Amino acid sequence: MLRPLPALLNTTGVSNGFALVDAHLAEPADLILIGFHDLGGSAQQAMSLILGMDPSVVIIIVGSVNDAELLVTAYVRGAHGLLLWD
Repeated sequence: MLRPLPALLNTTGVSNGFALVDAHLAEPADLILIGFHDLGGSAQQAMSLILGMDPSVVIIIVGSVNDAELLVTAYVRGAHGLLLWD
């Protein structure tokens, strides 16, 4: 179960796992959304990096039904929730 989140005062968009880790170190996030919509592996890398640094972080994965295999793998690896787009 997720704890109630404070009012969303800050949002940050990043383009890769290293930028995600840098942003999280600068200002830890209560919730991280990671989009799984590419075959290049950057979303998997981002998730691995952030969970390696902070295993307690709450991650919601976002993707299409076409990316179901990637989403299932990410969910099993530690995502806390899933949003589908289409």
